[in-house]
Amino acid sequence: WGAVTSLGLSAPATLAAWRGGIARISSIATTSVGDHRGEPEPAQVGRAPLEWFAGGPESAQWPGHEAWNQDLPLPYETWIDDGPHRLQAMLQPALEEALQAAHLPVAIPLGWHLILNLDEADHDPQGDDARALVESLKKMLRCTTDHISIYQDGRAGVVAALGRVHQAMATGQCPGAIIAAVSSLIRPTQLQRLVESHTVRTSTLHDARVPGEAAAVLVIRPMDTESPGVPVLGTGSALEETVGTDRPNIGAALSKALRLARAGDTALSERPVVITDLDGTRRRAHEWLLASPRALGDLAWDDTGIGSDLEWHPADACGDTAAAAGALTLIRAAADLCDGLTPTPRALVWGASDGPLRAAAILGHSAGHL
Repeated sequence: WGAVTSLGLSAPATLAAWRGGIARISSIATTSVGDHRGEPEPAQVGRAPLEWFAGGPESAQWPGHEAWNQDLPLPYETWIDDGPHRLQAMLQPALEEALQAAHLPVAIPLGWHLILNLDEADHDPQGDDARALVESLKKMLRCTTDHISIYQDGRAGVVAALGRVHQAMATGQCPGAIIAAVSSLIRPTQLQRLVESHTVRTSTLHDARVPGEAAAVLVIRPMDTESPGVPVLGTGSALEETVGTDRPNIGAALSKALRLARAGDTALSERPVVITDLDGTRRRAHEWLLASPRALGDLAWDDTGIGSDLEWHPADACGDTAAAAGALTLIRAAADLCDGLTPTPRALVWGASDGPLRAAAILGHSAGHL
């Protein structure tokens, strides 16, 4: 696997910070949000420090310039590109890292699937992001568009894609796959849209999210390979019919996705560690709290739930990474299982998109692996 996040410019750096309880949420001075009095304050975001790929910020950009009577430097965020360039700048190193870690050539192996998951279509109505990223992938991996499947399924997209790949590998339809995801909610247009919809957290608005950005890549292949990995024990996905309607969301689709994932893991007998894609909004927490007892209520439930040691929330550390969230949670689950750092032998990952898609997967030691 490979990753670029606000926590680090590689998967090991991101995992080390995440495991250590480090959060990297910072201000973007060029975008303001209003508090309950309408007073402006800088937006808080999870921003990947991409300037370090070029050697880091110049000395004049370091804190302390006032003491030397230097002019205020331009804030880093003024260089955030509004187009697909920032997505490319995150995705390429993440992909290179994943291929190197998996000992794969910089090309798609014969018969493999390449899947790219982006934010949902309404975030990119012209398709500029998708077109630019496809061209970038074609050049890097020396492949044609026939090898690349593009999905704009948001948060649940990667977990759902893992289910499709897992099934295809089990039936011999493909020998392996590369699943990539990238998102940046802090680009000016995207961030301004969130600000205008009052969904960005402020000092007084807590039922909202912290926008973030990330790229993450997974390599999935059979367990008979030499590289270490974690088996995918079960996957499931479903569509929430209440999205976009006036009907209340009672977690029916998420419950179904969780039960389908459990059906693939007949040995599951205790509550697994759960890595969620909760983003700080009440409606998403409400959906999870309704769905989890239905799907997991027969397992140990004493001191579990939001805030327990058996439930982890990536958005607390790096903000809402949208389309990349599922890939990041799968990387955390697989890495911690490999390193023996989970309190249980199973990890459950789930995702709920802004649209109707809901997906879940169970990883554990006991089929393709990550």
